[in-house]
Amino acid sequence: MLLTLVKLLLMPHMAMSLTDLLADVQCEEDPVGYIIPDPNHCDRYLDCDPVHGRSVKLCPAGHGVHLVRGGCQEEREADCGARQIWRKQKTGPVAVRKVLTRGGSRPLAPVSADPLAALVCSQSREGYIVHDPSQCDRYAECSPHGVKTYQLCPDGLVLSLAKGVCDFPTKVDCSARPKLQPPKGRGHCLRENGKFPLPAELSCSQYVDCRGGDFHVQGCAGGAVYDEVLGCVHPDETERPGCTAAEKYQFQCPHFGLQQRFGDHDRLPHPTDCKLYFACLRNGLPRLNSCQEPLVFNPLTGFCDEQSNVPGCEGYYREEEKVDTIDRDKITNEIREQLLKEFGLPAKSRVSRSATDNVGTVPLSLRTQVHLGEGQKVIKKVKRSAEPGIKKFFHKNKSHDKKTKSKPKIHFKHHKH
Repeated sequence: MLLTLVKLLLMPHMAMSLTDLLADVQCEEDPVGYIIPDPNHCDRYLDCDPVHGRSVKLCPAGHGVHLVRGGCQEEREADCGARQIWRKQKTGPVAVRKVLTRGGSRPLAPVSADPLAALVCSQSREGYIVHDPSQCDRYAECSPHGVKTYQLCPDGLVLSLAKGVCDFPTKVDCSARPKLQPPKGRGHCLRENGKFPLPAELSCSQYVDCRGGDFHVQGCAGGAVYDEVLGCVHPDETERPGCTAAEKYQFQCPHFGLQQRFGDHDRLPHPTDCKLYFACLRNGLPRLNSCQEPLVFNPLTGFCDEQSNVPGCEGYYREEEKVDTIDRDKITNEIREQLLKEFGLPAKSRVSRSATDNVGTVPLSLRTQVHLGEGQKVIKKVKRSAEPGIKKFFHKNKSHDKKTKSKPKIHFKHHKH
């Protein structure tokens, strides 16, 4: 490598403007990489990169290669001497793939379509990552020794700037970084990771949960539909085609005349089922609800009532079904009271549990050798791209008049070296 450089620099300058002395120069194998300045042109050099190989590049306009420092400097500092300026002789775009970064030196910054190419990694205690300002699932990882590598999140995940890990797109704002890697998914998995709804004509409540290309069919609780952004929601909370409240129920709340008897909604009976009723919300959309056996909906009061008190619904439940339901509830209450008594618990005891996810980003102080482009910032280094672990908590209270559920929560963990 050194012999090649010396031969080039010792060539006579009388024919330099007509000869491309870098055209036939081959890069030697080197674990770090190196550059060879063009003896003819002050702003041109050969980049021998250990990863991407050989490529000829130009310094930014008004800059030249400093023969001692090995980086692009302003022309007055580069001391071009008899070396001419390539940009003044030829015009047009220059193909650039990678910028050589020398430990601790100023970066070579040719014109490049890669916004991470000009990044120079410096040494740090834990290392750090810098996001791609245009692609949401791409970033540069700087090791503690200052070595830069380009990384992609697993297909279907994107980089969270707040947490420094790859997360689901529904949890990350990618509006300023719209580009993504090409999808690698198959079948119902549009990408290898993520949750994707089944076609509405098959099911509004079911979706496929894809992990590394493998998938499992999951479903929302009764009456809920799956929304790609919001998750499992009521039909009145989604705009997913084929799964909205108007499309599922074929029921239209009156635009005028509702009294909002129940604060933020009114209640209207289902046209064909005595047990069901619609809560007409302030936004004009219906939400389907149901009375528990053996009750039916009473349109006059807006509450669930005995079937004998609602004209037209007297025979909705058969007598044996009604008796059987009452007996089951009675037995359940007796067992519950007995257990509470044996364990010495009060009748209204309740055990609550909350899950918290205390995730934060620790600021990282770096030396001035870190050069970031516009819109880029340093993110706390993580040991690896952590796919979020998902824990689902389903709690059902089987009491007579209350049924609660908790939605799935996603927990993220930071990995430290």
